[in-house]
Amino acid sequence: MGELAKRAKRHGRTATNGHSRSGSDSTIWIVLGVLVIMLIVAWGIYQSAQDQTAVQATEKKTYPIPVDVTFSVLEEDATPGEVRNVNVQLNRRVSMDVLENVAWTLRDADSRKFRRTELSFQIAGMEEAGYFWAVASIDPDLHLEQYGFTPEQYERLCQPPENSERRLIGRWLDETPQAGGPISIYREGGRLLKEDRFRDSSVFVKELVEKPSESGQCFAYKENDKGISFVIDHRGRLLIQDQSGLVSALPPAR
Repeated sequence: MGELAKRAKRHGRTATNGHSRSGSDSTIWIVLGVLVIMLIVAWGIYQSAQDQTAVQATEKKTYPIPVDVTFSVLEEDATPGEVRNVNVQLNRRVSMDVLENVAWTLRDADSRKFRRTELSFQIAGMEEAGYFWAVASIDPDLHLEQYGFTPEQYERLCQPPENSERRLIGRWLDETPQAGGPISIYREGGRLLKEDRFRDSSVFVKELVEKPSESGQCFAYKENDKGISFVIDHRGRLLIQDQSGLVSALPPAR
């Protein structure tokens, strides 16, 4: 083979190898470009998710509560990561739907994390009654138990009887779970009487006598009083007492 032919053959191989390397380099750059674009898109999605999470964390959910319903925390005891106990006073009786929204609102009022939140509700005036109107537990589902009267029960039970001869001295509300009801002390037909009305609509009436007392207007059963007395204090509450002391302090029925 002549010298020119050998040079031409070597030149052809060199050109072919150059084109091959050039094609490989182009493919690598394309792949790298696609990877960069994918990384940029993934980072954008991640940032968007983080921003959305931050917005949700700063925006607290609100629960509808009527403007005439107010509540305040009387006492609170909390152990982060464990249990949060809160005693709450409501200004009036509310429906179960409203009570649920109050419970969720109180749960969200503390940003710390708890395994369970326990809420105990009283109605204004029940502070010394010795029982709660309702209780709630959130763990994380909401569980409600209502012991006292609903607004409808209260209106029905506390309606005064249509009796023009009755001279009412006072009416109070005993919301002891399962057994309580309104209590009235009044004069009728020359007698001093105490009336207990119960949730099942039954009525118990017993005659009283008035007794001297420095604590307020005091009454006892006329017969077989068993040391039980009923005192109307300066705040209008009915103090039920026995030989061992105070049993209950009932708020006036409103």
